[in-house]
Amino acid sequence: MITRFSFDWNEVKVNSASPEVWQKFVREKEFHLLASYLCLYVPSALELGAGDGGQSVAISNYCDALVCTELQEYGNRLGAFRARNLPNCE
Repeated sequence: MITRFSFDWNEVKVNSASPEVWQKFVREKEFHLLASYLCLYVPSALELGAGDGGQSVAISNYCDALVCTELQEYGNRLGAFRARNLPNCE
């Protein structure tokens, strides 16, 4: 089965302000697409290589507790990690 990844013009317009905004948008969209195929929901999850937490926000919607790990310093800077204030994420 082939799934085509497509965006409407409004999505492109709204999310193309910078490469960082576009990457965040695409990564979240690809995760939601994958999760919809897997009917994914788990009590707890471990994310290896969380980066800046962009996908962590999306993953946290599919589990009760999420533990995120990142070895690179940029993912751990104060305030840089997007999922930092989620109640089910550490």
